[in-house]
This record gives sequence, structure tokens and C-alpha cells, in this order.
Amino acid sequence: MELELLLQKLHQAFSSVPIPRERVAPHYCDECDGIVTFLQGRDREQLSYVDLNVFGEGRMHLITPEAIQYYFPQIIEKALSPDGSDLLKDIVYYLDFYSTRSGSQVALYSSSQFVLFTEDQQQAMLDFLTFIKADRSSDVVEHMLEDELENAIRNWS
Repeated sequence: MELELLLQKLHQAFSSVPIPRERVAPHYCDECDGIVTFLQGRDREQLSYVDLNVFGEGRMHLITPEAIQYYFPQIIEKALSPDGSDLLKDIVYYLDFYSTRSGSQVALYSSSQFVLFTEDQQQAMLDFLTFIKADRSSDVVEHMLEDELENAIRNWS
């Protein structure tokens, strides 16, 4: 699959997801409050690549299911950009460690962060992961995430 087609499928799968109106982070701590201040009510299309770095360094688990469903297409697009290797690493780790298969739904170990994902959205995530395996394997190898990528693909299949 070509990158443009993958991005088109991602955006199409998530296009009807509304901007989260409730608090975008579930906890009341300094890190979550910073995310709320930064993201609350912001249109995903208006976030720059620099803005999306708020999701790096293991912060993706700090946002609500509504927020992850809304912002994830932009996070993925950033990760697939030429300067997105570090964020790509974070996503692969996140989609492996925090996801597991529960019937027909992908669930988060510690909460239900992916519970709102539709079947089309879950398929878009699987397409993204298989794209990485086929076309971005050097990034995965560089960060030593081959096992995590295989686990994530299995979880989202």
C-alpha cells in the first residue's frame, strides 16, 4: 500500500469523529493538565508536527478514549513523516503494550482507550501497522521493536 492511500484510508475512517468536548486527559496531575491546556478543543487539522510531539515520550496513554480516537490520524501522519521516527517508535510500542484483543474489540490493559474504535478504524490501524512492517522496517529495526510490531499486528488483526 502506498503512503498516500494509507493516509487517505486513515482520515476517511476517522473523519466523522467529533472534537472531544469533555476533558481530554482522565487524570488531574501536572502532566495531564498540560495536555488539557494544550489540546482541549483544538481541531486536529490545525495541529502542526511540532504540536503533535505532545504525544511522544509515552504520553499517549494519558488521553481519553474520545481524544485518542480524534487525534490518532494526525499522530500517525506525523509519525510517517520524514522527521517522525521517534513518534513512530512510540506508536508501535503503544499499540503493542497497551492493546490486546477482547472479542471483536481491541482493548487497553488499564482502561478502555480503544473501545470507541469502529471496525473501519481498527482496520485502518492494522493497515498502518502492516504498512510499517512492509515500508518502514528500518525504523522499527533501528529502535529494536520487531517483536512489538509483530505483537501489535497480532493484537489488531
